[in-house]
Amino acid sequence: MSMTPGARNAPQIDGDLCSACGQCVARSVCRTKAIRTIDQNEPPFVDVHLCLACYECVPACPMGAILKPTVTVAQV
Repeated sequence: MSMTPGARNAPQIDGDLCSACGQCVARSVCRTKAIRTIDQNEPPFVDVHLCLACYECVPACPMGAILKPTVTVAQV
């Protein structure tokens, strides 16, 4: 199975900042619905197979819990 372009660059969700709000605004702006939840009381995660790495979810999160990945020199 091939991965989408966003798989390597998918944003990360910081579980300490996420309030696991019932109506996740970031999830509603995600065109591919890559932000998934398994347990309603737990923070969501980004499905890297669906993510396009457009980062529209980053500013949409009112808690600032969705972060762009950082790239180190070793990864380039």
